[in-house]
Amino acid sequence: MNGRAAWPVAAAIQAAGVCGEWDASRAGTWSAIPGQRGEHGPHTVPGRRIPITGMDRPIGSGFMICRVWRGWTTKDNADAYERVVRGEVIPGIAGRRIPGFRSIDLVRRERDHDVEFMTLMWFDTIDAVKAFMGADYESAHVPEQAQAVLADFDRRSAHYEVLDRREQPL
Repeated sequence: MNGRAAWPVAAAIQAAGVCGEWDASRAGTWSAIPGQRGEHGPHTVPGRRIPITGMDRPIGSGFMICRVWRGWTTKDNADAYERVVRGEVIPGIAGRRIPGFRSIDLVRRERDHDVEFMTLMWFDTIDAVKAFMGADYESAHVPEQAQAVLADFDRRSAHYEVLDRREQPL
């Protein structure tokens, strides 16, 4: 990767001057000074690679999980889909009182040829996600009444470990 950041977050951190270069040969490590791979600053042993916080932990190691799913409707079916999700799907999920399930966000984006919806579900742990979906926790939860008005949807949900979440004061 020629000393360049290997992924967008790394590029942003590097551009902000927080760290030096992303060491693509050793995922999850940074250098403090461009060209000085393996050193994280004066408080470290020279040549020692320091893991980025969170990068060396397996998913579900105690940090919040965000479950992301997307679906698309025709413009004509968008309002109907939204009604189904807000009126039936979300209340059905909330009614299950799943331990470790914190909240769900439904977002909508109008596009030229269709309407995209995305859900972001917030869980304490991957075990809480499994309590929601079972062993195949990546499978999408799309009830029939929602499928009836969707043009397409992700068959699998993506799960992200939330590394930093900051609420802003009101």
